[in-house]
Amino acid sequence: MREQRDADTLLYHLDPMRLAEPRSLYPCKAPARLRIGPDWLAYAGNWMTEWERFGTTTYRDKILTGMRSITQLPDGVFTGNLAKGYDPATGRITYDGDPSVRTTNHLFTIMGGFEVMNELLPLTGDKAFEDCWLDFARRYKQMAKNHFPVRRLEAYAAWRDRDPKRTATVWDSLWKLSDRTSNTNNAALWSLDAIYIQEVLQKNMLDGTAK
Repeated sequence: MREQRDADTLLYHLDPMRLAEPRSLYPCKAPARLRIGPDWLAYAGNWMTEWERFGTTTYRDKILTGMRSITQLPDGVFTGNLAKGYDPATGRITYDGDPSVRTTNHLFTIMGGFEVMNELLPLTGDKAFEDCWLDFARRYKQMAKNHFPVRRLEAYAAWRDRDPKRTATVWDSLWKLSDRTSNTNNAALWSLDAIYIQEVLQKNMLDGTAK
């Protein structure tokens, strides 16, 4: 696991968005680029592991720098195109493109991203980023340009807001798809959704009585 702590330095040499969003078409002053999810979240998981195992505050600080960078973007996670500027030396994330552009990313919370975030929020205690993440969870579904399921995000927003209407929607979505998990991706995501939703959304939240 220690060998992965500085995996983000590979970004100096290999751009994960070199084909989908060529740098020549998307202005960026930073020395490297990445997506907040799944790229930054994967690196943050590496840093969190190093920090927890050895108390190395350098990696804690790198996580906090990334979080604060995201909260400073004009519209948080939704800001700009997918590729953001990134400096592996500092962990800072930037955006130099059209300020009016907004995007969503269905890869953000899969491949472990949502689980990493659930660990990071209580560990760091960064209230500004927590608010940014909650805003992302609240608005993602209405802003998304695809039909990819985001039930855990919806469940997180419903739980934090104690929202019985959103809670009912999440449960309904889960059970409607329970008989259509016919491929590996759907089955895996549905299973993770079911575990999380049962953990945070008690049935009595449907009538607003949960505490």
